[in-house]
Amino acid sequence: MPAGGGEPIVVNGSNFLYVTSVQVGLTSVVGFAVGSQTDLEVTLPAEPVGTVIDLTVTTPGGTSAVSPADRITYVVPPPPPPSGGYWEVASDGGVFSFGNAAFYGSIGGTRLNAPVVGMGVTPDGGGYWLVASDGGVFSFGDAKFFGSTGAIHLKKPIIGMGVTSDGGGYWLVASDGGVFSFGDAPYFGSLGGTQLNSPIVGMGVSASDTSSDGYWLASADGSVHAFGAASSLGSITGPLSSPVVGITGDPKDFGYWLVTSNGAVLSFGEASDEGSAAGLPLNKPMVGLAPRFDDNTSTFAYWEAASDGGIFTFGNTPFYGSTGGMRLNAPIVGIGATPQALEPFAP
Repeated sequence: MPAGGGEPIVVNGSNFLYVTSVQVGLTSVVGFAVGSQTDLEVTLPAEPVGTVIDLTVTTPGGTSAVSPADRITYVVPPPPPPSGGYWEVASDGGVFSFGNAAFYGSIGGTRLNAPVVGMGVTPDGGGYWLVASDGGVFSFGDAKFFGSTGAIHLKKPIIGMGVTSDGGGYWLVASDGGVFSFGDAPYFGSLGGTQLNSPIVGMGVSASDTSSDGYWLASADGSVHAFGAASSLGSITGPLSSPVVGITGDPKDFGYWLVTSNGAVLSFGEASDEGSAAGLPLNKPMVGLAPRFDDNTSTFAYWEAASDGGIFTFGNTPFYGSTGGMRLNAPIVGIGATPQALEPFAP
């Protein structure tokens, strides 16, 4: 029994129909309910860890005798379940799940026409998509396949994807800024055909109460381009010591984070600044960021992921594990968070 008490247990025995009182040691238990002749539900009081105590019941016929069978031992309460989790995906299509993120499958070990470059997660966390640089899309769990550019001749490779808020569609984005819409994902425009100073490295979907009504495209030089109802919230204007490798939209507020290969995180709009791995000695470059709701501040904290699978936590963000100490067949290219990580945790 956890030392905190307050949790009901079911006591098995006999002649419970006429129980009038229950005692744990010298303490009378207020919370008990007779389930049947042989089952009695009892809510136990709190006691210190290590306490061993006898539970007795009283009926009109008397009080049960003390015996080893009625002894209860109070132990350290179990830790609460993970309030979220995340997946890491490798360029060979291998998927690694941590926390309460379920494994729905992967294409690790499958011969691919092009390497995997990113992933998208369904709104209920019941599945995910993997996208390859040729635009091939692979669906797992409850993620539905809405199409791909796998059979289209692309001018530049696909570098990432974004998912609509209802999970009924997705966008693919290429390094030249071309955007391809599938399912119910609206097309709001692209940079295809525009002369860019540096390639596009990621897409962030803007937050909305009703739908995903816009997106941002980020370049390696830190410039950000807004489409649809996504607001122009700023870009990196000064020189960078390391290129930007991705952009992640704030799931609740209106803002986004840019991540650089050396681990720097730059916040725009209402996206909170919780720190970064910039300045830390990294074994491998960073590849992306996934947010988590911080109960203490009602803002978002986040995980950063490196290409060796190392995970770095910032804000009130639990560490659920990583592939940092594993020998990988291919580098990690992306990270995705479960929807539970994006909501306040109610134990």
